[in-house]
Amino acid sequence: MFRLHSRTGHRRHLLLGAATVATLLAVAASAQAAPFVYVTNELSGTVSQFNARAGGLLAPLVPATVAAPTRPLGVAVSPDGQSVYVANHDSTGVSQYDVGAGGRLSQRARPRWRRTVPRTRWR
Repeated sequence: MFRLHSRTGHRRHLLLGAATVATLLAVAASAQAAPFVYVTNELSGTVSQFNARAGGLLAPLVPATVAAPTRPLGVAVSPDGQSVYVANHDSTGVSQYDVGAGGRLSQRARPRWRRTVPRTRWR
């Protein structure tokens, strides 16, 4: 019998990963793009990239991973399948990637969006 760890953090990461993969496959299907899967690897600071083949089998692209500036936590794909957005752990914003030929990611030189925190002065 398969049983999840009792630790809430492990279960949350497993469920988040499964939801991310399901969302990516749904977005790729709705955009009528080739089925690619992108998975964040928080500990190594990378994003894995795969081609989803018939029967749901995953085949790593070359290169198998691309670097992320900080610990990546979540990933989203634009509706047109041309951009991938990776949420950063330390609240520095969102890293942005272009989807190239064969689903390969290339990081944009300058992000279009960055989370900013308004500064407040106390008097």
